Formats: sequence, C-alpha cells, structure tokens
Amino acid sequence: MIPKNINHNFKARAVGFGLKTKINANIGTSAQHCNPDEELLKLDTAVKYGADAVMDLSTGGDLTFMLKTIIEHSPVMIGTVPIYAVMTKLIREKKEIAEMDPEHLFIEIENQAKLGVDFMTLHCGITRVSLSFLQNDERVAGIVSREVPA
Repeated sequence: MIPKNINHNFKARAVGFGLKTKINANIGTSAQHCNPDEELLKLDTAVKYGADAVMDLSTGGDLTFMLKTIIEHSPVMIGTVPIYAVMTKLIREKKEIAEMDPEHLFIEIENQAKLGVDFMTLHCGITRVSLSFLQNDERVAGIVSREVPA
C-alpha cells in the first residue's frame, strides 16, 4: 500500500510484504511538555537518520495546530492514533473516557484526514465487555497506558 494523503505533499513510499522495511519514529507533545519547535526538531532528526514515517502522538497543547504544523513540515508520511486526540478532548471537558461516542472518533478521523494525515492506527476492538473491564482497571488513561492532560 502507499499511505499518501492528497493534502500532504511528500515523496510517497510503499509499505508491504517484499518491500524495504520502513522505519517509523514517534513524536508528540504531552500535557506536561508542549513545545512545537522541539517536535519539529524531533521530526527533522528522525528524518535525518532514516525515518520513513513519523507518528504524531501528541496529547498536550493545541493538538490540531501541532498536527497541522508537523504535516506542513514533514517530508515523510505522517501517522496518528486518533483515539488519543478524542481521549485528550474528553478529559479536558472533565468527561470520562467511557463517555466517548463512536461519532467522536469518526469526526476526529475525518478532521485528521482533512489536515493531511497519511495513515492512522485505529483501536476498534472495544466492546461493552472490554469497556467494563477498563472501567475497573488502574491504568493511567483507562484505555491505553498513556499520560493524559491534567
């Protein structure tokens, strides 16, 4: 496959069986540390040392601004995990993650695609049974072991 969004200008690279292994680097802000210039430096460093793709895993600051800035600056494909943005927004609204509606995720996926995200990791295996387990779990963010905004 060729992860290439029409809203992101870069030299596309194919991913799949029989092709060169691709290097993916993770960057992103947090509630405790949000510096767009540092994220761009991380992006540049990852590309300099051979990254074929970069994931923006930001959970702090203005997520849309950060993602848009990374996409505009990136000469490689950009990926995201949209549920992180949904989770971050719910927490900022003082809501429980369990209050997430499927529509929240669909809206975020569409918004990120319009910004130019080339590929996404989607967590689609949540059921009522797994949600009841997660509600009683002691993980930091309930669904993923990620730091979340305070």
